Amino acid sequence: MRSEVVDPKPTDRPLEPLEVTIGFEDASAELPASGIKELQKIMASPQLTEGAKIYIGAHTDSTGTDAANLSVSLKRGETVRDWFMKKGIAAERMTLVVFGEQNPVQPNALSDGSPNEAGRRANRRVEVRVIAAQGAKLLPREPTLAEDMVDQ
Repeated sequence: MRSEVVDPKPTDRPLEPLEVTIGFEDASAELPASGIKELQKIMASPQLTEGAKIYIGAHTDSTGTDAANLSVSLKRGETVRDWFMKKGIAAERMTLVVFGEQNPVQPNALSDGSPNEAGRRANRRVEVRVIAAQGAKLLPREPTLAEDMVDQ
């Protein structure tokens, strides 16, 4: 292969943000097994190793009062934050924002006014966004087989 056609070896590149959404049962702040798996992926990520900040956005569906929804959102967000803290992540690295029912990802009701159960289920969530520290780079990687062949 001609060298002018082959892409140069990639150098260190900025770490991409990680985004995870954890669904919760109605009126529950118990961390589901699927949520624990997602959080474990974050714990194993290079972003976290490089000192990333963790932003936690806690949400509910529109069932219940505003006060109740804010309370449930807070408990969900604290559950996720506390999980990270038990794993050794400092509280100062995390920001928790409680939204209640304010930012639905799907409608809570259908056009006829009846409950949209799928929408409500999607809205009962905690969104975790992991943003690498300024200037954090991916660890150097091993060259691919093709890159090795070009070098030889």
